[in-house]
Amino acid sequence: ALGAHMASRTVLCQAAGYVAQLPSAAFKTALDRSPTFLLAIRESLRHQWFDSQQTVACNFAHTVEQRAARWILMMHDQIGHERFPLRAEFLSIMLGVSATKVREPLAVLAQLGCIRYEDEQLTVTWREALHEYACECYDRQRTTPFITHNGVS
Repeated sequence: ALGAHMASRTVLCQAAGYVAQLPSAAFKTALDRSPTFLLAIRESLRHQWFDSQQTVACNFAHTVEQRAARWILMMHDQIGHERFPLRAEFLSIMLGVSATKVREPLAVLAQLGCIRYEDEQLTVTWREALHEYACECYDRQRTTPFITHNGVS
């Protein structure tokens, strides 16, 4: 969609589900043939860029506990279940801390009654409290309007 022949990153899927893969030539053909598909891809890219920028700002402005609460809420939104896998290694990458430090914010959130974390399985036990503890970046990512081909969405 951006004109490159190969992705510069590997995609990591944290939770079970379905993944689709498309050869780059077939993807380009789909972009050329479907204006609707092209617009959807562009909107997705705008959201990804915004989320990346917000994450960088968040990593500098908020505590690791607040950022952990934010990531857990975002995963919970996407997965739709109270219990889901959460590898410490994955969370350490998302939070910008070493894998040895990632259990500390999880312990704080567990002490508050927001989550349970055992054997790399996380259970959201009190979403409202988790939301209160998370930084404002969580709400900002969910509510910021985007400029699209049709105006603001």
